[in-house]
Amino acid sequence: MGAEAGIEGAEFDGAHLFGGTPPAVDEFAGAEASNLTFALNFASGDLGQNQRRWIVSPYYSQAFDGASSENRGVISTDNPGGYFEWRELGVRVEHEMAINDTWSWTSGLRWARIDHEANLADESGNFLIKEMDGRRIGLSLGVNAAITDNIAAVSRLGYSWVDLDETAECTGPSADACTPSPAASADDTTELDGFDFGLSLRYTF
Repeated sequence: MGAEAGIEGAEFDGAHLFGGTPPAVDEFAGAEASNLTFALNFASGDLGQNQRRWIVSPYYSQAFDGASSENRGVISTDNPGGYFEWRELGVRVEHEMAINDTWSWTSGLRWARIDHEANLADESGNFLIKEMDGRRIGLSLGVNAAITDNIAAVSRLGYSWVDLDETAECTGPSADACTPSPAASADDTTELDGFDFGLSLRYTF
């Protein structure tokens, strides 16, 4: 058993899909996030030279920096420096194989629930405030280096697919004067995908 803490980054691009009638319209959407991630690691055994093991890691991830963007026809919205929240609660399943006493590599997948909120300012200065929740699934490859018998540096490079359902949306001249938008609908979704990377330290008890 062990624990892991680190920094993750991701940049996603995709589309916002408007549900209901008239038929859905695709509009550009994107998100980039820098997260602090904390995990518990449950391994199938110790890792020696030429050995393999499985690691199951429940994790929590919280953005400390990020931005969302949308392009709805002639109106482009983004939130440089605006309010941005991206939280994940999920699990990673990884297969680790030792290369030698110091180095190992991993391949794995992740699944998570996402809670996402963002304030986006359009070209006229109005705010578009969105709340969404959804799911993320991803694949990754990584290289790890043992620092001591109990501590290892862990790296991951992956690709993820994100599906978000809109739960609330409002527009107004400021974040404090925001009225619900009729465009907000449980049928509205945002589909994103892109690369992600992470660096962390793993401690084995």
